[in-house]
Formats: sequence, structure tokens, C-alpha cells
Amino acid sequence: MQTEILKKQLNEKLGSEFDVKIFESIDSTNDYCKKIAHERLSESAPAKNNIRIINAQNKACLLAIALSQTAGKGQFNKSFYSPKNSGIYFSLMLENFDMCANRLENLTVDISNVCSKVINETQNLNTQVKPLNDIFLDDKKVAGILCEIVANSNLSFLIIGIGINLSMPKCGFPSEIIDTAGFLQKEKVSEKNCANLLSKICMEILASIY
Repeated sequence: MQTEILKKQLNEKLGSEFDVKIFESIDSTNDYCKKIAHERLSESAPAKNNIRIINAQNKACLLAIALSQTAGKGQFNKSFYSPKNSGIYFSLMLENFDMCANRLENLTVDISNVCSKVINETQNLNTQVKPLNDIFLDDKKVAGILCEIVANSNLSFLIIGIGINLSMPKCGFPSEIIDTAGFLQKEKVSEKNCANLLSKICMEILASIY
């Protein structure tokens, strides 16, 4: 999958409301967003890391996408296998989101349901959510969601991390997850299809939580 083509497709679908960053590889898209969030919380945060305000409620949105992750993570600090050329891994960061930590669990379930719904509609599949944060197809995990909060008394960020196994990894899944991991399609997913999936997930998430 080519990053330039994917970014062009996403910008066309999402418009200027999203600040889209795409990486060939990164340690973790959630950690990337958390780093920026912590910088924004600091008085000495570099101005170049400012992200766009996208609506009248003073919410800001950053979309960080990676074609592979070297340290992808899931719930309870579990690792999330994120190889190149078989999945899409992304984090949506919202600024000034009014969220208490004890509501994070319910939000994670809601977002998982949104992702499953969009996957089913765009890929013509029948995935199901396994609470709190896993999406399964034919009893195999095909996606996971991790929501995190970074905040102080003046500013808060909600970071929604999503990893989706689009197709079978070239070298297969590691032995420890080979019996439980699955994927959406037998053929590689095109940039157009991927952009359509990502953009609809992002827009549906925003529509569901605001």
C-alpha cells in the first residue's frame, strides 16, 4: 500500500477537518499521539505540533496512521501484532474531550460497535464485537481498539487507537496467535478501499460520541 495514494484518498474524503499523518512504520500510533498530547500539556510545547480546531465545540482532531508498528499495543499492555502490508493501524486524537476515566470502558465498547458496523457495511462481512474492545470474524480476532486519556486540569485529549487485520500477513501470524488471529479479506485491500474504510470509521466515531 502506498502512503501518498492513501493520504490523497483520505484527504479527499475527510477534507480539512482532519490533520492526517501517515507513516510507513512507527512504534505505536497511540504513543505518537500521546507524545504530542503531553507536549501540548506542557507550557513549552512546540508551536509546530499544534493541531487543527475542527468545530464550534473547540474539539481538535489528529489522525495518525501507520502501515506497520514495531510496538503496537492493545488492552492491558498486551502487544498487537502489526506487520507491514497486511493491516492498517491508526489513532484518532480529540482535544478537549469531556471524558472521565470511569466512562472510558463504555466508550471503548461503543467505538468497537461502530468499527464493527462500518467494517460490515464497507466489506460486506459479518463481524461481531467481543467486549470490551475486540472485533471477531468467524471466531478469529480481526481488529482491536484501545482508548486512552491524557489530561491535566486545563486540557484533555482522548486517543482512540484501532488496529485492523486487512489481509493475511505474508509470513503468516506468529505461533502464539495463529489460532486466534484472523483477517478481513483474502486479497490485499486497495488504497481506495482502505481510505473508504478509515474515513467512514472516523466520521462514524465522531458522530457517535458528540
